[in-house]
Amino acid sequence: MGFLPARFEDDFMDDNSPEDTTIPTNGQMAPRVVRIFITPVLYKRGNTDGDMLDAKTVMKKALVSCR
Repeated sequence: MGFLPARFEDDFMDDNSPEDTTIPTNGQMAPRVVRIFITPVLYKRGNTDGDMLDAKTVMKKALVSCR
């Protein structure tokens, strides 16, 4: 049983790859594919009063390595 590849998303990921992983193809940048999740992303939902639970805020981006 395998895992589906994850596409790099700048909104909640930081790329920790040692090499440049952005490869231009046909005049456009190829999407980066996450190879390894080094640290998880940390989300915060709602506020301290228990309100606004539908609001999700990224408190700490996931640290990933891309190929």
